[in-house]
Amino acid sequence: TSAWVKTTSVNKFITSKQYGANTNGDYAMYISSSNKLNCGIAGNTVYTIDSTININDGVWKHVVCVYNLPNSVDVYVNGALDNGTVGGGSVIPTSLANSSQSFVIGNGEIARVGDSSYGIKGTIDEVKIYNRALTYKEVAAEYSSSGRSGAGVSIGKSFNSGKSGDRGTVTDGLVGYWKMDEARWAGRLEKLLIIQQKKN
Repeated sequence: TSAWVKTTSVNKFITSKQYGANTNGDYAMYISSSNKLNCGIAGNTVYTIDSTININDGVWKHVVCVYNLPNSVDVYVNGALDNGTVGGGSVIPTSLANSSQSFVIGNGEIARVGDSSYGIKGTIDEVKIYNRALTYKEVAAEYSSSGRSGAGVSIGKSFNSGKSGDRGTVTDGLVGYWKMDEARWAGRLEKLLIIQQKKN
């Protein structure tokens, strides 16, 4: 899962696949109480790993959680590998959830929509889900192709279409993509309360 986020929130979800249900293979991107990007996945227990740098400084950050299951979970910030683990053993499941549960942007669960204790306060853009683990080169390409460098960027800037390894969007295995600049929203992201995707 990857996204651009600009926020000063803590203890809030960026994205979640019904994470609160703790179903085997559920996953989430979360901003921890220590201001880090938290990549979480539910297996025999809920396994999480944090970035080493803060991501909630009010400046745009490109955040990516890569699940190389069942061996590792990698945390990327602004195109660079920031933290990771190898050998999760029985804690990390062998696959991500492929269920009827909803994929939620900006909150933890469908049941929590409208609950300010879980919903993020800030801006989320260019959310993507892949059905495979991205390589570090692909994560770097996604970041560099955006033309963003932090502060002062505009929301809703879409990438150019391309193939993996090219300057442009990595499309191989892309199964969910929300630009957050759809015309029907008239440029007002506050109109977006929740987006759901079934079966991935």
